[in-house]
Amino acid sequence: SYCCKQAPCPVNPTMGIKGATGNVACDGYHMVDTDITLMKSMGLKHYRFSIAWPRIFPSGRAADGINNKGIDFYNRLIDKLLDAGITPYVTLYHWDLPQG
Repeated sequence: SYCCKQAPCPVNPTMGIKGATGNVACDGYHMVDTDITLMKSMGLKHYRFSIAWPRIFPSGRAADGINNKGIDFYNRLIDKLLDAGITPYVTLYHWDLPQG
């Protein structure tokens, strides 16, 4: 079976031809404005998202410092959701957790 044993994973040849590499999934990091505009146009009132802890603590240890760009991203996301009338619901743990 197809299973990547080491990053970076090679493109699955049957999908790469179609341009579907999976290298970029939904790209919520760069599509925040577009995504929130779409959510608002759909009449959504709530949005649940997870904190990607490696975005906040890249080394997994608070003692090594935080990534202010990660904090800024989540602050902007929450502010934009509220501005659009959408209640943010934050999941603190979803598959990753700082180990330090």
